[in-house]
Amino acid sequence: MTQDTKTLDQSPRAFPFSTVLAVSIGLLVLLAVTAVLGIQLWASHRNTLQLLNEKAARTVERIETEVQRHLEPAIQHAEFVGRRIESGEYDLDDKDRLADFLVGSMAGVPSIWGMAVWDRDLQEVGARRKRTGAVVPLREDRSDDARLRQIAAEIAATERATWGEILFGRFNRTLINYRRPLRRDGRYIGFLLEAISVPELSEYLTEVGDIFGGTAFILYGRERVIAHPNLTSAHPEQSRGSPLVALGSVGDLVLEGLWQGEPIEGFERAAQEQVEVVGITVAGDDYVSMYKWVEDYGKEPWAVGAWFPVEELDEEVRRLWRSGVAGLFTLVLAIVAAILLGRLIARPIGRLASNAVKVGELNLSRVEDLEASRIKELDDQASAFNKMLTGLRSFETYVPRSLVTRLIRRGGHESVRSEERELTVMFTDVVGFTSMSERKQASEIAEFLNEHFRLLGSCVEAEGGTIDKFI
Repeated sequence: MTQDTKTLDQSPRAFPFSTVLAVSIGLLVLLAVTAVLGIQLWASHRNTLQLLNEKAARTVERIETEVQRHLEPAIQHAEFVGRRIESGEYDLDDKDRLADFLVGSMAGVPSIWGMAVWDRDLQEVGARRKRTGAVVPLREDRSDDARLRQIAAEIAATERATWGEILFGRFNRTLINYRRPLRRDGRYIGFLLEAISVPELSEYLTEVGDIFGGTAFILYGRERVIAHPNLTSAHPEQSRGSPLVALGSVGDLVLEGLWQGEPIEGFERAAQEQVEVVGITVAGDDYVSMYKWVEDYGKEPWAVGAWFPVEELDEEVRRLWRSGVAGLFTLVLAIVAAILLGRLIARPIGRLASNAVKVGELNLSRVEDLEASRIKELDDQASAFNKMLTGLRSFETYVPRSLVTRLIRRGGHESVRSEERELTVMFTDVVGFTSMSERKQASEIAEFLNEHFRLLGSCVEAEGGTIDKFI
């Protein structure tokens, strides 16, 4: 094995510069963009969860607020009327004047469907709102109504106004009612009742749900429904003994599956505001329901909330995924651009390496000049190489290539030692040279001699000889 072969075997495995540069730049871009993209996606994911929590909490809060806004006037109106009666301004015995007062006071409170005042003998004076919005008076003797006597006894035993149990009224209408005892000089004289119509509340709740693109609802406990878009008119199941519709009879499969829904992770902040968010699947479609328990309207708590198709709530999540896909697409483009840039930069270096190999083999005729570059260092490199190539081509004219090749194979000038050799002086004579020289130009003679020496030199080199000089 020769020294050259050993050196070759011991050389480490080499990789193309274009590959190394492209991979290096690509990896750097990959690391940089991945880090930025990862931080961005993490922050976006966190912000998206915050937005979803905020949306869930604010949606339920808005529905709860709208329900309060619909019911609160009954409390204020009851206090207004009650104070007027208790002060003696309106006497329960003057029923005509009292009826006019109730009709007039209800005109400015559209959420109240009706109200009535009863004295201790259960003589009723009241008013109700017709479909047209007009308010008409009511007068009736209810002393033989056993259920009303029971309600009167319960109210007489209380000291303050309360929300009563939900009733099914005389006009085939389910009513949410607010009850207030009436006392004058500490003596019980009767009571009044404000009525909120459930069909009208359902209509109002439908409009609120449409604002959010969902279906709003109010449940009475876990098994019965107070208000829902499907209850804007009387339901066949509603009666005096059963004023509310069962959860499974309202005709809403999503709401019916509410208690079988699975809590959705990531809504911890909403849970801190007592808002529960669950996922429901019906016939292969996914829905999200959010609700809150409210205990301000009677003995049984209400569940106030809404459900949505998952797309309505998932817009922020889809936006996050679109951002992530866009980021990944940008990352791929950046890596491709980095690889192309690396190859572009490496191309002149590759041409330099290829030409350098040819120079090492003294195949100067096959070596091409390097092109100029817009990158200063590469341009300087090309210029220096081209100058070196010009010098080598000139040097090749005066130094035999075989000699240079032998020196290179031996490892350079340091490995060359002086030694004695037999030299040959070869004389050649060209017949008729003198007379030919007289007839031709100097350039033609030089061309002729060069061709003559080339033929002689090729014969000498073919035999392993080295030409020292021509004389």
